[in-house]
Amino acid sequence: MLGAGGTFTTATGATGAIAGPRIDLVLLRPGGVGLDFGLAYLPPSRVAEVFPSYQAVLGDVGAAYSFPLVSDLLLFRAGGSFLLNADGQGDIGPYVGIGIVHSLTGRLALRAGASGRYWIDGPGFGAGADLGLVLLPKPHMRASQPPRSRGEPRRINGWAVGAAGSLHAASYGNDGLAFRGPSFVASRITPRGIGFESGMTYLVPSGSYGFTGLALDLGMTYGIPLGPGTVVLLRGGASAIAGGDSDGSQGAAVGLYPGVGLVRRLAGPLGLRLDVTPRFWLGQASPATVGAAVGLVLLP
Repeated sequence: MLGAGGTFTTATGATGAIAGPRIDLVLLRPGGVGLDFGLAYLPPSRVAEVFPSYQAVLGDVGAAYSFPLVSDLLLFRAGGSFLLNADGQGDIGPYVGIGIVHSLTGRLALRAGASGRYWIDGPGFGAGADLGLVLLPKPHMRASQPPRSRGEPRRINGWAVGAAGSLHAASYGNDGLAFRGPSFVASRITPRGIGFESGMTYLVPSGSYGFTGLALDLGMTYGIPLGPGTVVLLRGGASAIAGGDSDGSQGAAVGLYPGVGLVRRLAGPLGLRLDVTPRFWLGQASPATVGAAVGLVLLP
């Protein structure tokens, strides 16, 4: 479902509240787990003196479990939030929330929710709420699939979950840096359609640079089938990273990424996944990095 509305948020390190418009995209699976995306613009506050000129972009990316009621859906939400203000400073943190979707007429519905966040580098705990109208998806019947010939691999259509090894290259001044680490990736692959993906990477120290951190990618994909057992993914979304150096310094950054991937079924549910992902970090001394990952995934 896709919707728009208003949101407000508070934080324990400041007084007052900031409110602004918000858009949401939720992949609903009644009685199951779907994906939850939200993006809000927080303009300068006219009522809270502590925020006379503050403005920022607030995003949520996570999962949502929908519990069907008689005529409503109850949503239990959890994931990661990122915040980027007009000065180029950012913050990330986890969130949990609850919401309800009430059908009004036809495909139009009302959505209301509340959430709590913990900002890692900022003011700590914060609370928020949102209210808006959403457009529900059209009910449809699943089209019948043509029979599969003997020995032909099954088509890739659905959730793919797996692990990979990743390498990330960056430049800092005149130095070239490389980071590596294990990754976990979960994707909803839709041939000739829009899907979703999330990935998490633990970056370990490499060479003389003692950085250790956690990186998160959350975005959307478009699947281009190259046959019944192979799909090319055009990818794009938001990235966040947080960690610390061996000298005790810590930091976090947010950015955007485009990318391309290839998923190939090997045997049964086992598949191979390759990804190449450049990332563009906002307001950082090293504004761009390039990452590559290869691993095994479980396919539907």
